[in-house]
Amino acid sequence: MTYCIGFRTEQAVFLIADSLITETKKNKQLENIFGRFTTTGRLLEHDKYTFAENVQKVRMLTDGVLITFATNDVDRTLEALDTMKGYIGDDTSLIKDILPTMLEGLEETELLFSYSENGEPKLFSYNLDKKRCIKEHEVGEIVAIGSGKSYPTLIQESEKFIKKSINHIEDNPEDLLTHVLAGLTSFMNSSELLSLLQYQIGGNLLGGYVNGKTSHIMKDTMYLFYAIVNGKLNIKNELSILNSSRMSLLFSNFEEGNDGNFIGYLKDKKLNNEDIKEEYTTLIGDYLKGKAEYIVGIDVYKKGYFLCKQKDYPNFKFRSFDAASLKIQVGLPPAVVDKIEDSYNKSSLFSGGYRINL
Repeated sequence: MTYCIGFRTEQAVFLIADSLITETKKNKQLENIFGRFTTTGRLLEHDKYTFAENVQKVRMLTDGVLITFATNDVDRTLEALDTMKGYIGDDTSLIKDILPTMLEGLEETELLFSYSENGEPKLFSYNLDKKRCIKEHEVGEIVAIGSGKSYPTLIQESEKFIKKSINHIEDNPEDLLTHVLAGLTSFMNSSELLSLLQYQIGGNLLGGYVNGKTSHIMKDTMYLFYAIVNGKLNIKNELSILNSSRMSLLFSNFEEGNDGNFIGYLKDKKLNNEDIKEEYTTLIGDYLKGKAEYIVGIDVYKKGYFLCKQKDYPNFKFRSFDAASLKIQVGLPPAVVDKIEDSYNKSSLFSGGYRINL
């Protein structure tokens, strides 16, 4: 099941999607690979179905086209999207002409996609509400596809948070995307929503945006899941997302009994085994060196998060690797910890929660 959301501002179009895929038949191989928990710590055990984060649903179709999808046939949808790449080339507007033909027979597949016309980013949907047509959406519209649409609380809270975020952060698409990803991650992992969604939606959120003539995937981000206990901050788990042009790498240490798992997602199906190994090794090296542009903290007990940038703390390593013990350690500058603890009881962008800018 899926929750994808798109919205358009004056500067850019943004697409965000969860990562959870449902296998209607038990798939022990997938369960063994991805474990019992999502990368954000949600237990996935189920008697009848297999749930796994084995597909990234926000994809750069070309350098100028960003797309996300909700479907009951992942393999055929991905095959159609890959085929479209060869037809589009540099003429991004061709997607509107060929998309209905490419998705013939995929009646349950919905899309959100974006590209620029005359330098202006556009937001489109396809097969919204099962009407097999393409619709353009205006500035200020927030559009959702997938099973998440059937949960009014999820839609209402998402729309409220996105609108307030746009009002607070409108001049930097990267900052806006990261704040929206942080806020939605916090809300979707809250006890309020987890009890509502059951197994329908979840895992990490991936996002991207289109501005000018270029599409972008989110910057490297480290999520620290923390709790405030007796007034003191305690980091419990980490989820990190690193991106290159050919692969995404995720690290998560929510799985019980080990120190963490790396998951690689290919963006280019044409890579041979040597290229895959080289890309994977490079991204793991970046991870171990502490590479991250944004550091986001997610409160595990109440709706709330903080966000800071690595460049604002050039002399502090948020993540370090001890080669002797093979241990990864994450931490925050003392000044950041003090501000989080001092601000803990303040509320900001959404009811009952808080947001801290650092």
